[in-house]
Amino acid sequence: MRRQPAKKPYSALLEPDRNAGGYVVTLPDFGYGATQGDTEEEAMEMAQELLMLSIGDYMRDARALPLPRQSPQPKVSYRGSPHIASREG
Repeated sequence: MRRQPAKKPYSALLEPDRNAGGYVVTLPDFGYGATQGDTEEEAMEMAQELLMLSIGDYMRDARALPLPRQSPQPKVSYRGSPHIASREG
């Protein structure tokens, strides 16, 4: 049986929204899309949804997913199903 390569997490850039409050999250590896949450935890949950939607866009358009960059930012992982993602780091 062939072993699948380990999946690396994508970085989530979490920044305080000084005007509206809460946090804004972007996924630098994808280069588009943003989401927000009132707390860090909520913002990271929204980042997981953004990641799943972004991956869905790539799959629908038959594009290869971008490779995750090395970054000290919090991580959002795609675990092989568009319905499962988790925060790491």
